[in-house]
Amino acid sequence: MSSTRWLWRSVGFGALLSTAVCAAGFAYAVNQIIFPQAASGVGTGFVGTVPAPAANEGAAAPSEPQSGQAWEAKTQIRIAALGDSLTAGTGDITGKGYVRSVRDKLEQRLGKPVYVYNNFAIPGFRTTDLLKDWEAKKDIARSISESDLVLLTIGGNDLFQGGEGIFNAPNDQAGQASKPDEANPGEGTDGRTAAPVPSGSDVQLGEAFNPQAALTRMPEALQRLEQIIDRVSKANPNARVLYVGLYHPFLDIDKDRAGAPIIQRWNTAAFEIASRYPNVTVVPTYDLFELQGSKYLYTDHFHPNQQGYERIAERIADILQ
Repeated sequence: MSSTRWLWRSVGFGALLSTAVCAAGFAYAVNQIIFPQAASGVGTGFVGTVPAPAANEGAAAPSEPQSGQAWEAKTQIRIAALGDSLTAGTGDITGKGYVRSVRDKLEQRLGKPVYVYNNFAIPGFRTTDLLKDWEAKKDIARSISESDLVLLTIGGNDLFQGGEGIFNAPNDQAGQASKPDEANPGEGTDGRTAAPVPSGSDVQLGEAFNPQAALTRMPEALQRLEQIIDRVSKANPNARVLYVGLYHPFLDIDKDRAGAPIIQRWNTAAFEIASRYPNVTVVPTYDLFELQGSKYLYTDHFHPNQQGYERIAERIADILQ
């Protein structure tokens, strides 16, 4: 009796085990049909093959990395610069200006190579000149498209025009000194080659500062500034574009600070323009020259000196960090 009972138990156990194996095989086969997977490094050759789900499945993968991620991921940084005498570095006896100082600071802080790819800045340039230069030199847009950082200064010569109309001197001699060299009309517009702006101790001789002359030039100049920023931003939407705002170079002789609201109006308008472009930032500089401004200005009383450019470069590097 006991031997018969053992026999039936063995048969039942075997049947149960066979059923379990068949069920597991059936489940495995169904899984391979519904969710086929290729062997590591080998394609299945089956058009309907579905790859294994990614770890971040459900999140749309951007076609390009975000600007911050792209900046950190770059193995090197290339700088393109354009504008007027400030970007050219006029007034810095070392020849570095703020552009090369920014290069040095970024390379040190980021720990990667930073190159000034091209600097198209020309002393004396106004917004009209920059727009014409853009049309004449196709490599400006190309250089910007291949750069990671674009530095721009423009507008100071539009407002001040080398001092023309800004200083109404009490006598003919001082009045003549406030105009560009008529024999060389292309010179003096940046306050460097001619002597349109009183320099050094001469600024104390009694010239009347008339900032209203700058105010009348502002609307059209701002329209051109918008065109420039638009072109630069569209030439490379992935680059970081920094427009360096204006400071008041004549603050120490503008006793009533009549020019301060005018320059601030320009900077505010520049901020409004830049806010329409996600890759454009305005770098404020007014405060850098507001106190002890002459300490940071070159002898022409218009451009920054070495210390002044260093302050601008430090501000830019801080913004980019």
